[in-house]
Amino acid sequence: MTSIDLENILSEMIEWSPKLFQSDELDTTNYFPLGISVKLEKGLSVKRNDFISLFTFIKENLSSDKSGLSDTFIYQTIVDFLIKTYSEKHRKTEIEELLKLFNLLEYKEINIFVKIFNLVTDIGEYDCGSFIIYDPMYFKQKFNNPFMYSKINDQSTANSDNISHVGLVFKNIKLFKEDKEQLNFIILEKISEFINFTGVALGEKESAQKLAANFNHIGMEYHLLDNDMIEESSSFSSIGSTFLKGNVKLKTELFFKNHEMLFKLLSKRDNQLKQKIYKSVLWLGKSMQTENVTDSFLQVSVALECLLSRQVEGYLINPSIAYSLSETLAFLVADNKDVRIKIFKELKKLYGLRSSIVHSGKSNINIQQYNDYFELIRIGIYKILDLIENKKVNSIDEIYDIVEQLKFK
Repeated sequence: MTSIDLENILSEMIEWSPKLFQSDELDTTNYFPLGISVKLEKGLSVKRNDFISLFTFIKENLSSDKSGLSDTFIYQTIVDFLIKTYSEKHRKTEIEELLKLFNLLEYKEINIFVKIFNLVTDIGEYDCGSFIIYDPMYFKQKFNNPFMYSKINDQSTANSDNISHVGLVFKNIKLFKEDKEQLNFIILEKISEFINFTGVALGEKESAQKLAANFNHIGMEYHLLDNDMIEESSSFSSIGSTFLKGNVKLKTELFFKNHEMLFKLLSKRDNQLKQKIYKSVLWLGKSMQTENVTDSFLQVSVALECLLSRQVEGYLINPSIAYSLSETLAFLVADNKDVRIKIFKELKKLYGLRSSIVHSGKSNINIQQYNDYFELIRIGIYKILDLIENKKVNSIDEIYDIVEQLKFK
């Protein structure tokens, strides 16, 4: 580990009056303002090059299990450390003291509770493995969380507690609780996954677009729960309004039973083919959330490419991607020659529209073309999931082998 002289960095820091915090009088070209030391009642700056070197050093010397820490958290930890250390009377210290702050961090398993608005369950609780869906009133009655759902019985106004939604708990999420940016990223990623997968399972753009995780000006509401589903902490942040879109009512047990293999991909993607389907579903779900039908159409094309393209070190190896993708999908989704030929021709035409949009800017795509394209990819995904389950295939090459065998029947 290359050493870094922390004592020298601290000795060359400078002090300034808090009145200058937003003043042009500060030398921000050579010095980076850290903030105000409450203890000293003075502002502190560090040499800009020193801070960059220190940040780079920490990033390079984090243990592998800390590599997921966000740059924002690393940055703020260094800032806080420099201010605190400089402000102490006896400030002799080594770089290992700063590294120790990161090395002592531990992954915690936590349950994350969020609200998905405009989605309604017909039962109190349904466990899907990696997540649980709760009816709000059922959750409130079952678990003692006095600060959650405080407005659920308020009939005087619509609020985020009493309008239609489900409580969605992502189970046993590993994270560093101190890193709020990482936490927010994980929550957004999990919400996006769930909404995209649910949209694909619903199979209808209008229904999918009703799903949202934000209410009025309050969005990204989340609650961290322990193993007993008791709240440890919560947060709210600001996003736009999406709640007046109507409801999607689930026949919950039947819905998740019918789409069990799809939702299992949220927690387990243990082969190449499952990874490809996962990426394809995310793009297909994103296409349903996108308002512009032309953009949605392009996203379906990306979903098709994610699903069936074969690559070696980043390069497509299909000699004619339009022909290859269309033919392969046609053989997967249809069981007889005439239907396969019809679907093959339709897919080539639709994929050709994708090329005309990308290369010539044409955008006269209508909703029916999007729906037809979407449904063919969606059927293909479920066909491949069935092959994984019943034929134990685990790679895209095996899918192409199956199609080759079908050609010569």
